[in-house]
Amino acid sequence: MKLEQSGLLTIPEFRMREPVAFGSDQAVYHAIRTVPGFPSVRLGRRVFIDVGRWEEFKRSGGRSLAGGWRRQPAA
Repeated sequence: MKLEQSGLLTIPEFRMREPVAFGSDQAVYHAIRTVPGFPSVRLGRRVFIDVGRWEEFKRSGGRSLAGGWRRQPAA
């Protein structure tokens, strides 16, 4: 399965998709390290951005999911 089909983008691909949000690759890496709940995935030494979680992260105003890394069941 290709990473594009799974919804994972490399940092340069992510920046091409969101050019206004981040000015450089280093800005993305800084956000991954410092912003709680930033939707990144590490596979070995490589870092990817989960596009689906990124869209949800933007819609929520940059807040992480309730309960940390686990989604709370809908009541």
